[in-house]
Amino acid sequence: MAVAALSPTASRTSGANRSSRTATTVVLACLGVFCAYLQISAISVSLATIGRDLHASTTALQWVFDAFTIPVAALVLSFGVLGDLAGRKRIAIAGLALTVTGNLISLLAPGTGVLLTGRAIAGVGAAALLPATLALITHAVPEPARRGHYVAFWTGALNVGLAVGPFIAGVLLAHASWRWVFLPVTLVPLAVLILSACLLEDSRAAEGRRLDVPGQILAAAGIFALIYGVIEGGQQGWTSPQALVALPLAALVLTGFVLVEQRSPSPMLRPQLFRSPAFLASVLAGLLAMFSLIGSNFVLSLFLGAVQRLTPFGIALRLLCLYGAVLVTGQLAGRVLARTGPRTPLISGLLLAGVGLFTLRGVQPDSSLADLGWRLALLGLGFGLVLTSVTAAAVNAVPRHLAGMASAAINTFRQVGAALGPAILGVILTTATTSHLTTGAASISPGAFHTLAQEGLGGLTRLTVSPAGQAAIGHSAASAIHTCATVSGCGMLLAALLVATLMPRRTHD
Repeated sequence: MAVAALSPTASRTSGANRSSRTATTVVLACLGVFCAYLQISAISVSLATIGRDLHASTTALQWVFDAFTIPVAALVLSFGVLGDLAGRKRIAIAGLALTVTGNLISLLAPGTGVLLTGRAIAGVGAAALLPATLALITHAVPEPARRGHYVAFWTGALNVGLAVGPFIAGVLLAHASWRWVFLPVTLVPLAVLILSACLLEDSRAAEGRRLDVPGQILAAAGIFALIYGVIEGGQQGWTSPQALVALPLAALVLTGFVLVEQRSPSPMLRPQLFRSPAFLASVLAGLLAMFSLIGSNFVLSLFLGAVQRLTPFGIALRLLCLYGAVLVTGQLAGRVLARTGPRTPLISGLLLAGVGLFTLRGVQPDSSLADLGWRLALLGLGFGLVLTSVTAAAVNAVPRHLAGMASAAINTFRQVGAALGPAILGVILTTATTSHLTTGAASISPGAFHTLAQEGLGGLTRLTVSPAGQAAIGHSAASAIHTCATVSGCGMLLAALLVATLMPRRTHD
């Protein structure tokens, strides 16, 4: 009788302990992904300052961005497998340690080469954090309906990182060198690392999984070759040796990756996942969304810094309109997901983001904060819906034991889009700016025109140009921004069409 009398109390205590462990896991996982994304938007505000201090071209600044995103895109799948094998806690802690190390190197960087090294190491850390933190949540919250709610928290933390980064960088750059932007993105992951080592509960799903070395090598090589070919092709010309070697090599290697994964006894990415229409629609929408979001962020930051000559804090205020709106609708999307599933908010967000991108065709060299802010806020409202719902759609579209693989896959495609965005839109920004100048370049010296053609807007701050020349460059750059907005907007509409066509009205776990 005594045992029977104590059972309800023991049951309640056990339930409370489980709830406490789940809450701790969710909070630390959210802090981990916050650290991964904080450094993305913080660097966006710093691009013009970095370019001026290091005499960096637009191509060099593209590499500052992509030195971080390429390792994320290339390694996130492998870290998903490693988390299943070695434990998600170990991988998350390793990711935090690499993030701290990489940002510390960037903080002390004397030049572009060391800065790129630090960014690459931090990118490896982010590659570990993304699948590990999301898989920790999916394991801690197995029920699909509840899981969507907590995945929304995870995506909300991601959005907070994007929203807070520009503000932190803007404040620091008003008083210190760009190097000090890397101080908070070093200290915050260090604090989260200590907390995670002490409090985080581990999980794994090692059964039937092992590291796919051939697949990893082919995936990393193919992604790097693709992005390298796009960046160098835009700079050196599409018939240059770099482009002619890298782009066909990327196609060949990625085709080999698909063939290897089909035959692998333990693939890091099962091709069969793409037979699910919901999963296929999710990864394609994630790729196109991040292409547009990060690519637009990159070209707008250059435009605002080089053409409008805004301070870093002025740039941060404008980007805060974008990422603040992402944060607002990202949280609202979590409630909508539980009622409607991911299809409706995903399509709505893609359409709204597409409209927001097309409104950027109204940006002018003298656009005010108010004139640009509402356009960016509209864009952010759409992206907030997309970033939350696309992750939930991908994870819920597969069985629970494949949640780690699905989370790694959606993050891989998102990061490929994030890497291709600055690469492709950066090329469009440079070529469109100079092509518009050819019709009215009388006020531009041949030397200045050559510098712009070679270095893009990154070289503008070092040029001595007459007021008439500045005006001509400003209008040409604004026209180039309009072209970038059109390309990105069409990408969002294409993504909405794909989701509407491929994703069923309800997805099942």
